[in-house]
Amino acid sequence: MQATLGRVAATTFGVLALFGASAGASAQEAPAADTPRSCAAVLAELNAGLQQRRADAMLAAAALHEAGRCVAKDDAKAVQYLGEAARAGSRVAAARLARRFGRGWGVPQSYANAGAWITGKGASDDRIDAWDYSVGYAGTVAKELLAAVRYPPQAPGQPSELSFVIEVDVLNPTRIAFRTTSDPVEGSTALATSLEAAFRGRIAEVLSWLEPPDSRLIVPARVAIPVKVHYVSVQEVAAFEGEPILR
Repeated sequence: MQATLGRVAATTFGVLALFGASAGASAQEAPAADTPRSCAAVLAELNAGLQQRRADAMLAAAALHEAGRCVAKDDAKAVQYLGEAARAGSRVAAARLARRFGRGWGVPQSYANAGAWITGKGASDDRIDAWDYSVGYAGTVAKELLAAVRYPPQAPGQPSELSFVIEVDVLNPTRIAFRTTSDPVEGSTALATSLEAAFRGRIAEVLSWLEPPDSRLIVPARVAIPVKVHYVSVQEVAAFEGEPILR
């Protein structure tokens, strides 16, 4: 991989009357119905939002282009809309752009650009440096680990909720840090132990599918992501992620 910190721009896209889904929706959460009537209603409802350059409408437009519903599937347009939404203040859009750059989904793979969107430089002209690159790699590892983890079933006597932090050190990404932040209750230690094992059991696989970082660009950096898990049932888990903490 070339040793460069150059920014790969997520360029803006002109206002289109082609959009849909709710703010914060992913491609999988875009409106399921795509008949001519339902699409016309969706597009008409959100047209004013795009004309007003509202972040939620731009985010919705990105979701439709990602899913290919009511409009043609188009990653380039999705990225352009995400850039518009992020520049309008959407943290959801910035996080999705960071993940796209980290994985190279619809954009040239770039940890520097992933880090820029994590640190807040993505919507500015500030110079990208090695800190952004390192945060971009650590943040990508953390996000992909959260996306890939297989949560264990809830055992008898364990609480239905637990809050914790997953932290990735860019200098040693294989040794993730797992810290509980919930007040201790009966069964919470056992649940935390099983959750930590689930994360540690996936880290090697996650690292194997990521682009290796350039050691010449790595500086000390850690990214921590607060998480709260809620067991809807013994097998079903809802996970809620907080804003990344950069160290």
